[in-house]
Amino acid sequence: MNLLIHYVHQPDEETTNKGQVVFSNPNNKSMGWIEAEMNKNLIGGDFFVPNRLGIPALDGTGADDVNDSDYHEPVEFEFTDAEPTDPRSIDEFIEEMVLYKKRNPEEFW
Repeated sequence: MNLLIHYVHQPDEETTNKGQVVFSNPNNKSMGWIEAEMNKNLIGGDFFVPNRLGIPALDGTGADDVNDSDYHEPVEFEFTDAEPTDPRSIDEFIEEMVLYKKRNPEEFW
C-alpha cells in the first residue's frame, strides 16, 4: 500500500494550512518503521521544510518569507490505495531527508 502523509503549516495563530502527499511503498515498510525514520530526520523532531525536500509548501510561495516560518509539521500517516502524488517512494523520500540533515546539520536542534 502507498503512504499518505498529512502535513500542516501554521503561518500565524489563526491560520492553519493543510496539505498531503502520497508516496509509493514498494518495499511494504511498516508504519512503525516509516514513522520512526521520519521522526529521526525532522527538525527539532517535529518539522520539515517542504520546498527543501521537493514537496509543495503550503504558504503558496515556496520561498522564504521573513514574516512566515518555513516549518511544516507532518501530523498523520496512513496507508492508502490512492495513486502517488510524488514520483519518489517513501524509502527515497526518507533517504533525501537523511542526506539533507547530513548536509545541513546547523538547521537541526
